[in-house]
Amino acid sequence: MKIFVTGFQRSGTTLMKELIQRHPDVEKMWHETGLLKRSKKDLYRTKILTDKTTRKEREEDKTLGRTRKINIDFSLRNSNWGEKIPYRNYIIKKGVHISITEYCRRWNSYFLPDACIINIIRHPIDMGLSTKKIGYTKGIVKPINEFKNIGPKVINELREIPNILHVKYEDLLLKPMRTLRKIFRFCKLDASDKTIRKVISGNYINSSRAFTYKKQKVNIERLQLNKLIKFLNQIEGVKYNLRK
Repeated sequence: MKIFVTGFQRSGTTLMKELIQRHPDVEKMWHETGLLKRSKKDLYRTKILTDKTTRKEREEDKTLGRTRKINIDFSLRNSNWGEKIPYRNYIIKKGVHISITEYCRRWNSYFLPDACIINIIRHPIDMGLSTKKIGYTKGIVKPINEFKNIGPKVINELREIPNILHVKYEDLLLKPMRTLRKIFRFCKLDASDKTIRKVISGNYINSSRAFTYKKQKVNIERLQLNKLIKFLNQIEGVKYNLRK
């Protein structure tokens, strides 16, 4: 399978990518490499790509004096691999940007019948708090308003694309076995309990990250999220609310 993961910033795309990569049958999940910058005919030739990394991975690289350059042999057409990119428009080549929806359409056009796409969704207040925590913004209002503007539009567009699974971040944290079973079956990967336990072993799943806004001082009323929460509750999974 060729697995693509997307979602709004700080909504769990990196966690999803890392969990899928831990599956024993998945060769590699790249981190915002932009595989589709390449034409379809060039995609299956050996390439040297620099794989973008998480902050933790960069800190480890610095400590170990390690440089990441990955030799990718795309001629291995039968390997299970993929990539993750957030919702923002992505640069395909200099001066040319495409939306995440168009990126997903390309993914299908390149890789069907092996293509599958996972869209991960998080409670907007938690997304805002996480964005603030890592220093992207000074407050939570800006990222939440950005999601209010772009999130429903993108999700509605993605609903029209085949081979896509919408997953809520909180379901992944609170019901990891059931949620990963659904994800792996969707990706046509082994979804046995033994495999899932191996994937989530260690500290990859932290249930305390679900609904963190309930433990913090947040002026929920001024965020005006009733309409957005109602929209997100149309998506299968845990139901969101605005209660503490």
